[in-house]
Amino acid sequence: MTSTAVGKCALCSQDLDFLTIPDRELHYQQHFDQPSSSSSGQTKPRSVDTSKPKKNWKPKLFQENDTFWRSSQLEPPPANYTPGLIPLLRNALLKSHSRGDTRRAILCFAQTVHICREPWDAGWGCGYRNFLMLCAALMDQQQQPLYYPLLDAPLSPSIRNLQALIETAWKEGFDEEGAKDLKKLVGTRKWIGTADLWVAFSYQGIPVELVDFNLKNNPRGALLLDGVVEMTLMPLTGPEIVTNWVVEYFTPKTTSTERSNMYQTLKGASPVLVTDRMPIILQHNGHSRTIVGYEVDKRGVVNLITFDPGRVPSAQVRNAALSASLPATTPNGSGSLKRSASNSSSVGQSGNSSKRARSSADEDGSDIEIIHDSRDTHAEKPTEDKFSGKKKAQDNTNLFSTNGLLKKYRLDPKALGKNKQYQILYCPMTAPLTERERMGRKFVTSQKVS
Repeated sequence: MTSTAVGKCALCSQDLDFLTIPDRELHYQQHFDQPSSSSSGQTKPRSVDTSKPKKNWKPKLFQENDTFWRSSQLEPPPANYTPGLIPLLRNALLKSHSRGDTRRAILCFAQTVHICREPWDAGWGCGYRNFLMLCAALMDQQQQPLYYPLLDAPLSPSIRNLQALIETAWKEGFDEEGAKDLKKLVGTRKWIGTADLWVAFSYQGIPVELVDFNLKNNPRGALLLDGVVEMTLMPLTGPEIVTNWVVEYFTPKTTSTERSNMYQTLKGASPVLVTDRMPIILQHNGHSRTIVGYEVDKRGVVNLITFDPGRVPSAQVRNAALSASLPATTPNGSGSLKRSASNSSSVGQSGNSSKRARSSADEDGSDIEIIHDSRDTHAEKPTEDKFSGKKKAQDNTNLFSTNGLLKKYRLDPKALGKNKQYQILYCPMTAPLTERERMGRKFVTSQKVS
């Protein structure tokens, strides 16, 4: 993965912009005396900055602020939580379309929140932050109201509570391989990946699935073009294996009689759609991020739109996103707004295969039209209070370069092709797991695409 602008190290103020993600991770590991190990799937880079802190220097210990927040809460969001980015990105994509740079784009659930790392979990927390992003969306959606109590109890989502949840699942026989590999999680800075999140969600009764992608192979098969499945004899490039799957996931499905002509169905719709699909988590060895949609640019190239826990939005972007966020309601049995605070009380102290990959951290003004997916048999229409015209999403994209904004959230095929193995975790939004189904998930399984 190429380097991204991340600024200085949170511990020693050394400039990290020129380092790759693995090298930045190693830099933080050196601070915490945590050398790379084979169990995390990491290897020491051959060339890395070897500058060391001064003699007797000790890393500054940052206070843990392990707080969880979601869009439907009345309390202001913590500083590392940014709601309203989906409406803001929609406005930016519409402007990009008007310039001819974007053909079309589809985004996920409008209330999805960007959650970035803080100094205390820098270098190891991105798997946890992606978990919190998906939890925040699942707890605010209204397709499956029973997800909320399953995710809120017995421990509310947080980094340390997730560690305790996974350890509890291990004790009940879930994921013996992961338990043997990690041994202990609570109170540590150990990395976790999508397989570990699969265990946590499954233990809580939330149906999630894993998909493994091998980009080394170049099979011939179906190619998605503007929502229409076309057969091709041309080999797909590695990144297209992933992007085709993502396009299929986010593109709204019609009834069987309309499915054969998807392009005509979408042709009259807005070029940028916001759907009720949940975000998904994309993992490779060393890092993970949350996919919130995709964009087809003027050349027909598919760019993934991602929320990277390692990227901290600028104050300007965050303020614009906050003003673009929409009011929301959350089901709590009666359909009213849940007003309770969600400051979690944390517990604990301050495989070599892709299945065991783990990650570390590394940044128009009209009402939003919500497109529902006929695949979700339990989908409900949003309430009027939630998506009425009483409060419009404000378009503040004129305050900064929309192209510069979109660049921060695009993952293009070239960058995607830097890694040869990926794993996706997604929620199919089916009914909560029965006890029999839950206990049948003690062994981690995934679908393989190559």
